[in-house]
Amino acid sequence: MIEIEVPIYALFAVFEGKKTVSGGEVHEVPGVATIQLAPSRVERRYSPDYGVQAHVLPHLPILIEFAKVGKDVAIGVFSAWLYDRLKSGSRGKLTPTIRINQKTIEITTPEDIVKICEESIEIDRKG
Repeated sequence: MIEIEVPIYALFAVFEGKKTVSGGEVHEVPGVATIQLAPSRVERRYSPDYGVQAHVLPHLPILIEFAKVGKDVAIGVFSAWLYDRLKSGSRGKLTPTIRINQKTIEITTPEDIVKICEESIEIDRKG
């Protein structure tokens, strides 16, 4: 399982149009994968920029689990899907970012996400 943090502005795009998302909620995504909003202590408030309830934290942790079969293809499909969600969530205003291991990484192509996922899986295997 991989943990990344996505920007709050992309949360509802990642969870595909849900009006509310709670910690622990699981969602099936392309690439034979599931994502889960990691339980966390968050405070909600109204965001005038986006007109939705938003969390105070700038990034929220998402747990990603890929199926054991065809993981390389799954990561590619998932990465393209996540990149589209990050771009649509930013409404073209920002360069999409994700956080992993306390580092913020700018995402300019889906391949950036593929690299992050593959490196995380490799670290997980060694750990």
